[in-house]
Formats: sequence, C-alpha cells, structure tokens
Amino acid sequence: MLRSVKTIARNPKATQAVEQDPLKTSRHLLSLVQSSLEDDKAEDAVVIELAGKSSIADYMVIATGRSQRQVGAMTDHIMRPVLELIRDRGLLFLDNGASGRDVSTRLAQDLEVPVAFNNRAVDGLQASREAIDARLAEVERIALTDGFAVAMGQPYPVTLERIATWAEDLDDRGFTLAPITALANRQALP
Repeated sequence: MLRSVKTIARNPKATQAVEQDPLKTSRHLLSLVQSSLEDDKAEDAVVIELAGKSSIADYMVIATGRSQRQVGAMTDHIMRPVLELIRDRGLLFLDNGASGRDVSTRLAQDLEVPVAFNNRAVDGLQASREAIDARLAEVERIALTDGFAVAMGQPYPVTLERIATWAEDLDDRGFTLAPITALANRQALP
C-alpha cells in the first residue's frame, strides 16, 4: 500500500481532488485485503504493522495459498481495489517486476490504469559502483532496442552517485531522461 499525505486527482474521470488521512486510507485498504484473503481461503495470513517504521507502507500482509491458481486469484482480488483507487486518483501503476507481470499489470490495463514497468533494477542484490554502472549500460541497450527503458533504483548513496554521474553526458550519447508518465501504456508486455 502506498502512503501519501496528500493526493491530488489528475485523472479526467476523477471528479475532485482527494485529500485524506493516509492511515485511514491504508486501514481501509487493509480491511479490503483481509476480507479478500478470507474469501479466497488464504492460509497463514499475517499483518505486520509498519506505520511509523516505514515511509512507504503502513502495513505488510503475508499469506499463502495451496496452488499457483489460488495465489493468482488472491493477487487479482487484492490488487483490484488498490488499482481502482490508483486509477480514481489519477495516478500511475509502476510495476517493479519483482513478481512477474502476469496478474497485476494485466489487471491494471484491464481497469484502464496508466501502467509502466521496470526494465532493470540498477542496484538489486549488488549495490556496488561496478554493478550499478553495468546495469545502467543494460538500460541504455534496452532503450536503443525498444526506443525507451525504465530503470528503478533504491536511494542508496552509491546508487544516487552513479546515476548522477551517468546522467551528466546522456545527451552526448543520444539519450534523454523523461518522466515516467511519458511511458505510460507504451511498453509491450513480455
């Protein structure tokens, strides 16, 4: 669940700006998730409260299922209200690619939520200067092939330093940084 202090709806389908207490919104989403997991007969569901401990989420929910089909259905049912909320607030769904694009991204597209997805994590398991530079070179290769690429990184000091250095001469290499919204709904699903 994303957490924000203030959200302004930019979607033409949204009728007004939305300003809500983030904990109220996340508690509402948590109750939807818990209800959905109960309906889908999820096993071993656990809620971990993160409010005040994390800047990106108030809760983390972990649950198991007996089959891939059940887990896929659980994901669909959980993500639907979240994606509807994202759509209604005029936001974009950025899929980090950690769990595949088979459910969440396709569902977002079905719900007409603007979607983009990560082509490369620049600092996954190895956050060294060399590893990040190699991943940024991969991002360039993808952009040359596809016309654009999306890269994600953590706010580690080494990541920020390597991206800043890499970005200094992008124009000379024929690349331009663009906002993620410029790529909404332009990427083909793998």
